[in-house]
Amino acid sequence: MIGCGFTDEEIHSVFRYAKNYKPHITQCYIDDVRKFLEEGGKPMRCVTVIERCNGHNMPSIDCNRKGQ
Repeated sequence: MIGCGFTDEEIHSVFRYAKNYKPHITQCYIDDVRKFLEEGGKPMRCVTVIERCNGHNMPSIDCNRKGQ
């Protein structure tokens, strides 16, 4: 979601419905991923995320990232 240009608030709005949602922990993950990407890390493809989630339903996310 970060790579697609979503704001922190938009990311929180997705995860706040999880039964174990904690804003501070979610923000730490957001910050860690942002740093990883800024240092040249590559995000996982959506297909990879779905595979690693063992078939759990994934929300549909429209990615406006250029070149995708």
